[in-house]
Amino acid sequence: MKIIIAAVISIALLMGAPVFPMEKQQSAFAQTVLSTVSTDPGQLSQLPNSQHPQAAYQSGFQHGVTDGNTSSNTTLYIDQPKHGFAWHSAEFVKGYVNGYCSIPANKNVGTDDDRAAFYCPDGPSSAKWFIGRHEPITEGIAVVTYGIPSAGVNVTYQYYDKTSGSSGSETRMVNQTGEMHFLGYTDELVGFYPGDKVTVNVSQCITQLNSYGYPECISQPSLDTKTIKLGETGGIVSLDLSKSAIALVTAPTNVPPVPSDISWPDPQRPFESTYPPAIP
Repeated sequence: MKIIIAAVISIALLMGAPVFPMEKQQSAFAQTVLSTVSTDPGQLSQLPNSQHPQAAYQSGFQHGVTDGNTSSNTTLYIDQPKHGFAWHSAEFVKGYVNGYCSIPANKNVGTDDDRAAFYCPDGPSSAKWFIGRHEPITEGIAVVTYGIPSAGVNVTYQYYDKTSGSSGSETRMVNQTGEMHFLGYTDELVGFYPGDKVTVNVSQCITQLNSYGYPECISQPSLDTKTIKLGETGGIVSLDLSKSAIALVTAPTNVPPVPSDISWPDPQRPFESTYPPAIP
């Protein structure tokens, strides 16, 4: 992610094996572990020991077995917000890694999730994480745009996090006023955190040919901008194209067709073809 802002539509994303009561008490330990997202990963040695080591280990082992048998298109328990290694005790993490790696298909692999990463051949000592106590928003940033002409219009949304310095840009074709779009997905918004102030602006996108002869979106001056404060799941912002005096280009821009005589590389002689085509 992956995304739906809770203020608009509520979706239960946190699916997986249930949290065992004994280990659930250990989540308070996470408050002392990694207060920020860092380029230096967290290590197993940073985690505190559980007051109930056997129960914590068994809880981790069972979660590891469940995640180790989970299909790739399902969100793992350990990769959900507030469920990563930083939120658990050392015993839980050891049990999780051993449980995950006990699955025959996993004995020579591991995971590279930001919240929980390890390599089975190296065992629990390889456990690390990049997302600690300071969790990013869980869903995303939604934008609702008004003042859309009946013919539709291409727009570019730009979003900038004044707090963390993260930014992004997306271009969409908007056909209906009040239509909602989501900017980014959970896995693309790691730099956006609850409490951050994010500025979102919208401008028209006009298509032109670039130097290679292919259509390219050229962003125009901003038509509307808003600053919002992100909640735990993200945020929602309303923008209005009609607030600006800039006239919208509602008809498709007259762009010459993309050349059809592209010389694709010959697999037998890959260095004799050119792509894109040479400009006369």
